Parts: sequence; C-alpha cells; structure tokens
Amino acid sequence: MIESAFSISFQNNILDHKLIVVCFISLAFILFLIFPSIWWSISALCYAGYLFALKHTTKIMPVSGDLVLIEQDAWVQLSDKEVIFEGVIRHAQKYASIITFELYSDCGKKRRLMFIDNAMDPDSWCHLSRIALQVR
Repeated sequence: MIESAFSISFQNNILDHKLIVVCFISLAFILFLIFPSIWWSISALCYAGYLFALKHTTKIMPVSGDLVLIEQDAWVQLSDKEVIFEGVIRHAQKYASIITFELYSDCGKKRRLMFIDNAMDPDSWCHLSRIALQVR
C-alpha cells in the first residue's frame, strides 16, 4: 500500500504576546483582590510566570520551516534546512487558532510543538488539524 505524504510550509509561527500578558495581568488583579497585603509578591510571581510562559512558548514554537505529514500513521517530520525532529503524533489539542501536539520518535524522545493558524495557508491548517486531532 502506498501512503501519500503531505508537505506544509510555515512562516512567522510567533504567538502574539498580548494573550499571555492579559492572562497574567488578570491573574495578578484577582490575586490582589484576594490578598491585597502581599501585592509585591503577587507582582513578582506573575512576572516570573509571564517570563516562564514566554520562554516555554518560544521553545515549542518553531518560527519557520516545513512539515511533512503521513496521514495514516500520523507521522510528522519537522525540518528547517535539515531534519530537526521526526516522530508520530500521540496527543493533540486545538484551542481556537492554536494547535499543540506531542511527537514521539522511534528512539523514545518526546517533543511538543505548537502552531498558530496564520503561520500557514488555510488548507494546510485544516489538513494539519484534521490529522493531529484524528489521533485521539
């Protein structure tokens, strides 16, 4: 049986930081209402959380590159100028215009990836979403 591979090129896969900022400002406001006497701790904690979230999202979001997908096996190869990672999609979640999934390679390594919809054309986004979410 011959399996067909689908190639997706993506660019500017960068999350808008306003979403993260609004989340942590809302958290700080709610905590300040509950515990007003430790406002300085709340501010420091929320700022540290923001920095951690920013670091984590830049780690799991490749800015540009190519994805090669084999639909039946849910196999994905991520490459830039060379192969960065390849594996099988084991778990995927979609949040509005963001999709995250975990890839497991043959040697047991795990990698989490996140993509936004405007990083690729709409047909590729639909195809990637369909393949990733069928794994469940």
